[in-house]
Parts: sequence; C-alpha cells; structure tokens
Amino acid sequence: MMRCRSVLVPTASSSFVAEALTSSLYPPTPLQALHERIEGHALLVLPLGKRRKILGILAQPVLAAEHELFVTGSLGISLFPADGTSCDELMKAADAAMYKAKQEGKNIYQFYTPDMNARAHELLLLEGDLRKAIEFEQMVLHYQPQFELAGGRLIGMEALVRWRHPRRGLVPPADFIPLAEETGLIVSLGEWVLRQACLQNRAWQQQGLPPVRMAVNISARQFRQPDFVDLVDRILAETGLAAECLELEITESVVMEDFSEAIMTLTDLKVRGIHLSIDDFGTGYSSLNYLKQFPISKLKIDQDFVRDVTVDANDAAIAASVIALAQSMNLEVIAEGVETVAHGLLLLQLGCNLAQGYGIAQPMPAEALAGWLADWRPDPRWAGGRPEEANLQLDELEKLGGKLREQQHTLRQSPARKAPP
Repeated sequence: MMRCRSVLVPTASSSFVAEALTSSLYPPTPLQALHERIEGHALLVLPLGKRRKILGILAQPVLAAEHELFVTGSLGISLFPADGTSCDELMKAADAAMYKAKQEGKNIYQFYTPDMNARAHELLLLEGDLRKAIEFEQMVLHYQPQFELAGGRLIGMEALVRWRHPRRGLVPPADFIPLAEETGLIVSLGEWVLRQACLQNRAWQQQGLPPVRMAVNISARQFRQPDFVDLVDRILAETGLAAECLELEITESVVMEDFSEAIMTLTDLKVRGIHLSIDDFGTGYSSLNYLKQFPISKLKIDQDFVRDVTVDANDAAIAASVIALAQSMNLEVIAEGVETVAHGLLLLQLGCNLAQGYGIAQPMPAEALAGWLADWRPDPRWAGGRPEEANLQLDELEKLGGKLREQQHTLRQSPARKAPP
C-alpha cells in the first residue's frame, strides 16, 4: 500500500492529477480501486511495483482547464503483512513513511520502518501543543535587520516566528512551520505574526526610530484565503501602520499554484501601497515570462546561492544573473544568508547593496533590537574596494568566460520594466 501526497496543485485541480495518474498506470481502463481522495491531495495507491512510475508520471506537466500544472509527490509505502494485517494498520504505516519522504526533500518514496512510529507519535504530540501555542502566548517574534551594505543604513526588518515551548524550550521553525502548514494552523499563526509585526513596527516608529519596512513571510495556505486582502487591510487599520511600511514575502511556488488568481491578489495588495517581494528566488518554478507579470518590487536571493558564493563559481554566476535580472526590471534585490565580510564584498561588486544575515545581525527579540541598533556600526570593509578576503576573486569570476558577461549584458540591455511605484 502506498500513500502519495501531491503538492503545488490547486485543490480544484487535483482530480486532473488523479485521472492522469490512473490512466497512465492502467490504460485503457482505470481500475476503480486505484485511488481514493483522502484529506485534500492525498491518494491511496495500491500496486507496489509502480512506485518509480508514479513519481515519473507526477513529474510530467498536467494540463487542467488550459493551465499547465507542475506536480511533485511524496510516497510512503507499507507492506502486507510485515507492516500490518489490517487496512488501518497499513494506512498508518504508509502515512508515517509518507511524512518521512516529505522531510527528506519530497519527490521521493520511503518504505515504512518501525522507528517512524516514534517520530509520528512525536509529531502528533507536537501538533496538539501547537494548537495551544497561540492561545497561551508561547509564540514570539524575532526581528532580523536588513541593511545597505555600502552605507550601513537600516532599510528594513524581517519578522521571524519562534516557539517557546514550556517543556521543549525553543522549537526550531523547521520543526513546526511544516506541521502548521500541514494541519492548516498556519492560517491563524500567520495572522498572529502579521498583526504582531505591524504592531511592533508602529511602536518603534512612535518611539522615534526611523520608518522602515517590516517584511513578513506569507504561507501558501494564508495567501490562498479568499479574505486575505481584507485581513491585511484590517490589520493595517487596527495597528495604524502605513501600507508602505509593510512588505509581504511570498515564494515563487505560491504564485504558480494558481497564477491568474495570484496576480489579482498581488495587484490588490500593490495598489494599496504594500511592497511585495519574491522570497527564495531561484528555487521555484516560475519562468521569466511569468516573472515579468508579477507586480513585485524586490527579489530575494536565496541563501543557498549566497552561502558558497565566494568559493563556488556556479553560485557566483547564479547570484550575478539574479542581480542583473533585477536591475533590468527595475527591481530591488536583497541577499539573505550573508555570513561574512567576503560575502558582502563580493555581492557589492556584483551590484547587490541590500543584505541580511548572521554576519550582519542575527534575529533578536524586539526588546533587544533597539539597544543593538544604537550600538551597531557598519563594517568599514564593506564601503568599497575589491573583495581581497574572498576566496573567489572577481578576476576568477570574470574568467568564467563570456557566458556570464553576455548573460548580464543581455539582461541589462533588455527593455526595462516600468519601475514600481
């Protein structure tokens, strides 16, 4: 028995995926017992020998209502009678294996092993605790400053949620954010984060800090709520924060789930003066044709491309290309994950002057941030010059050849998009 959970598929379109899967596995007549809709996008799949073929089928684009859908799947597999003798036992085992597959990176399959039960039990307990966390004020926001590298000017903050569990201590976001997404708790959690971040930004302004943007991550479930724009309006009105002091970060995959609807939502937010950015740019599914239609003002270079930018020519080339693309479209570009002076120096030379990361400032509670800002001074080595401390010198970067230079030149010479208001 296999459990398969597809992602990046709008709920209304999941039946197209199921039909494509069954018809591909069993031409010309699908077996009626092949699949069953269980909890959203989950499918119950019976034949064992088809696991690789299922992933291959899911990887192919699916045409639904004139839209091309891109799907990945996570498969959990249980075996009869080794993993259970009843349907309920087999389902629970396959379910535990499926979540293990999701944790390992998705688009893979996992066979059930007994140790997965312990992890599944832990997640079940964590889910129960998570439902109480907001009510009992166990959630807290930390704020990571964003700066201009060259001048050291504070240009924004990113609000990052943390969970102070009464027994476990500080629970890492990687442990509870996916769980919140899976259970739907991310909607109420996301609303709390947005409201608290706006309240804090307004409070800092009233204390005399210069107005800056507060960046808040928006989850896929939260973004898809039909009243999401109304919620943002209501929170801004309640907190008194100006719309131009709020920046909403979304990922490429969120937009691509339902492109037309997403563009309408983004446009509604943009006309209100709210800033929009694409988070983790370069790791999603969007094409340049789609990107030019996004009413955004900023691209955020994913930290995976920044971490080794001074030692890996490929990461340097990707970062340079994203920066050139943003400049050609009159977009701001910010790098996350800046850990060293060498990172900052090389990014400056490539044309990226906005950054955040532990090398500049780690996320911290609101009460600690005001004092930190009063004492902080920018590193003078970021002010200019060549990145002598970087292992990958600009000369080496240029030796990557004409491909990188031609790509940057082509992007910068392309018709510029009108600058966002």
